Amino acid sequence: MSTALSRRPRLSASLALVAALAALAALAVPGTALADAGFSLDRGAWLRLGEGRKAPTLTLDGRLHADYAQYTEDATPLADGFLLRRLRPGLTLSWGDWRGKVEYEFAKRSPGLRAAWIEYDGFKRTRLRAGNQPVPFGLEASGSSNDAPFMERSTASVALAPGNLVGLMVRKWDDRWNVSIGGYANDIADDEQRGLDGQGLILRMVGQPYAPKRTRFQLGVSVEARAASGAGELRYRSRPESNVDGSRLVDTGRVDGVDALITAAAEAAWQRGSVWLGGEYISAKVVRRDLGSLTFGGWQATGSWFITGEKRDFTASTGAFGGVKPKRRWGALELKVRASELDLEDGTFSGGRERNEAAGLNYWYSENIRVLAEYIRIHAQPGADGVVQDPTVIQLRVQVAL
Repeated sequence: MSTALSRRPRLSASLALVAALAALAALAVPGTALADAGFSLDRGAWLRLGEGRKAPTLTLDGRLHADYAQYTEDATPLADGFLLRRLRPGLTLSWGDWRGKVEYEFAKRSPGLRAAWIEYDGFKRTRLRAGNQPVPFGLEASGSSNDAPFMERSTASVALAPGNLVGLMVRKWDDRWNVSIGGYANDIADDEQRGLDGQGLILRMVGQPYAPKRTRFQLGVSVEARAASGAGELRYRSRPESNVDGSRLVDTGRVDGVDALITAAAEAAWQRGSVWLGGEYISAKVVRRDLGSLTFGGWQATGSWFITGEKRDFTASTGAFGGVKPKRRWGALELKVRASELDLEDGTFSGGRERNEAAGLNYWYSENIRVLAEYIRIHAQPGADGVVQDPTVIQLRVQVAL
């Protein structure tokens, strides 16, 4: 049996979903009049067939993220340069209470099928989704890369959170709470993720313990229990919140003999007017056969302030904070800061420990177009090779998201 670190993409389940989506679109066309078509930065390109709210609608959207980074090196050579971080078109078919989506990533960091799912929204404030999908787990991973304050998620979230998996999820929400639970198998062979072939359950619950006027205070917990199939192996690693060079300063290497994985996260977010604060702590316990368990952890704390007075959107159906629509014709300005840490040390086992501090400025030309600039000071103490390193990075992103 191929392992989580060496397997090639196993696309049968996702390709079946893609085929089903294409078949639904084909069935919608014969004998149906074109009712509406167009393009906008808000919706992308769309094609609606027939009349009425439940008419089949095809939408083509996507995201383009282009990065530049300049590094000061330490022991590990880090190369300045440009990177097409994301080039990810997506096709969505909406038909009454049903919706299906396919996304494919062309950029070199993690190319391949990123999403292929079908969803039913016919119940009140309830959503059922099946297929390859982003897993709601923790604060950062539950939001979109199009809206996050920083160019990259924190090292803790990148290394320890589940990422994208194939499975079935049920989500229920109200104005003050959101609960999602799902059963998941494997990812679609994404080497950027931790791996571990198997099956598991993942639960995320967020809610407001109280709701004062003009303020949102939200607490949440996420839990994953995953059983390995066969001789399980995984790997935790993360780039230093910058992807242009591609080097990783912390890395456990291959962890063999894994029987199970238990991951938990606690999150909190506070918003009042144009100020937003959020943070989380993630812990992962790796249960190994005859080798003793390993425990890794990490955290991040982020703050942002819109100088121009905007307020981040909140979506009750996902329990996540999003972007903004600028109040002024010329755009909006957002100041941001973040501190984070990833600890891959446990007793004599050493994968490294990294602590970062970052600050920057975001310019939102519109809710779909923005420029991100940031400075990161990195402390790998020790790094994966036992060497203490303190590089820095200045990086920039130009982003278009439909």
